Amino acid sequence: MSQWTPTTPLPDKRPWNRALPERSVDLSRGPTRDYLRGRGLSSHLAYDNGWYGSYRAGDDVPRLVIPAFDPGNPENRFWQARAVVGGSPRYQSPSAPRGGAVVVVWPSTPSRQEILVVEGPFDALAGAEVG
Repeated sequence: MSQWTPTTPLPDKRPWNRALPERSVDLSRGPTRDYLRGRGLSSHLAYDNGWYGSYRAGDDVPRLVIPAFDPGNPENRFWQARAVVGGSPRYQSPSAPRGGAVVVVWPSTPSRQEILVVEGPFDALAGAEVG
């Protein structure tokens, strides 16, 4: 029989998040587009990958919602939402387990058979822009 130790992670009993925040800002205009342009990133590529703006991602701050994909559990609808105009905290996410959810960004014109692994979603978007 195994015993719990301070380094043993406890099982996460919270239910999966099953919905994405409501869409409320079009990425082709407004604060989300301006935020992406300010970082030198393509709002069109972000939109093509399912990113969108919302005022309903845990608060009323304009945020860029970045959906995540869990290949082992399609019921898990995890997401991150980055504040684009002030706001605290900078990132929101559902109060649910992340599970195996990852952010995947596809280039608009795939030209290689390579995979780029990066730290965060904005790095992934920048990498997808170069193909």
